[in-house]
Amino acid sequence: MAIHDIYHKDKFARGCFNDATNEVTILRGSILNIDLAVTPPSNIAANYRDVGKRIAAGDIRVRTDDRLEVVHDICGLSPSGARVADGKTGSGWKVWHLVDGGKLLDTLRINQPPVEEHPLTIVKELAKPRQGSVANTLANPTDRSGAPPPGNTGTLTAGQDRSECGYRIAHAQKSLSLVLKHMWCHGFLTNPPPVCVIDSIILRAAAGRGAATHRVPWTRVASLKAYREHLAICKCAAGGHQIAIWELFVFYGGEPPGDLTNEQLQHAKESFLLKNPFAAPPGSYRSRAIHDSLKDVHRSAFGRNPTWRVGERTLARAPVRRRHDQLLIEIYSHYESGVRHTEEHFIEDIAHLVAVMNSEFEKYFR
Repeated sequence: MAIHDIYHKDKFARGCFNDATNEVTILRGSILNIDLAVTPPSNIAANYRDVGKRIAAGDIRVRTDDRLEVVHDICGLSPSGARVADGKTGSGWKVWHLVDGGKLLDTLRINQPPVEEHPLTIVKELAKPRQGSVANTLANPTDRSGAPPPGNTGTLTAGQDRSECGYRIAHAQKSLSLVLKHMWCHGFLTNPPPVCVIDSIILRAAAGRGAATHRVPWTRVASLKAYREHLAICKCAAGGHQIAIWELFVFYGGEPPGDLTNEQLQHAKESFLLKNPFAAPPGSYRSRAIHDSLKDVHRSAFGRNPTWRVGERTLARAPVRRRHDQLLIEIYSHYESGVRHTEEHFIEDIAHLVAVMNSEFEKYFR
C-alpha cells in the first residue's frame, strides 16, 4: 500500500490517493469549484448532499468570494466521486495528477498488478464489523470511557505464552505505540502517549542508564507480564521524565534535558519526523501523517511478525496487513478523541488487538 499526493488539473484542489483501496482524500485548504444552487449530476449527487452536511457541520466554509474551502479532509471518495471538487461528471482518473512526476492518476490504475484470488482478498468481508472485533467494540466511544472492550478482560487466551506462534504482544505494542508516537509528533495528540515504543534500541538504552537488563528479546514477548517488565525497565531509565518524552530523545542517542522547554520538545518531535524515512514531514495533513505512520509499522513492527505458514505468505500478507491497519486506525481514533489515554487503556487495547488478529488469521501463521 502507498499513499500518493495528487492535485486537480485546474490546481484548486489537493488530495491523497490510496492505491490499496483506490480511495481519494480531498485535503483541507482545497477549493470546491461547485455551485450548490444547481441540480448536480446524478452520479455525484450524493457527494453534493455530503458537501451540504459538511458546511452545516463546519467542515467546509463559504469564503467571502462564495467559493467553498475544505476545512477538514474529505475521505473515502472514489476518483470519479472526487470530481465533486469541480462539479463535473466523467472519469476522475483523468483529471487528478500525481504530484510526483505530474502524470495522470490513471497511470496507477493501468500499472496495478493483478490481484491473486484468495478468500482473504475479499475486501468487503475484511471491512465488515465482526463479532468481538475492534470494529464492534469501539463503535461507540461512550461505551469505552475507561472500560475495556466488551468481552475483553485484558488477558490473552490462545497462544498467550507461545512465543513462536501467531501475532504477539511484542508486535502489537510496537505497532500501536508507533502510530501514537507519529501522531503526537505531528501535533494530533495533545499529550504524550501513555507508553513508549519498546524495541532492542530502547531496552539497550535503558540498560545503559542503570535500569535492569531485559531477559526476553522484545520480539518474543507473548504475555502481558513480560511486557509490563519491559515497561518497568523503561520507566526506571526515564527517571522523572514521561516515558514517551524520554524515548523520543534517546532513540537517536540523545537525552532529555532536566529543564525541558516546549521549544526543545517541539524540536525533538520535528527531528524524529525528519530523520525517520517513513514519517510524513512536519506540517502534513492528518490523513498523510497516519498513513505514513503505518509504513513505519509495516517496516519495523508488523514486518517482523508473524511468521507465515509455507505457501500462505504471498497470498495472505496484503489483506492481513490491510486488516491490521484498519484495527490500528480505529483504536488510535479513541486516543485522539481523549476517550483512551492511560497506560491501562493501552494494555487493554494491545491485548484486544492480539486477540482479534489471532482469532481472524491465526490459521495463516506458523
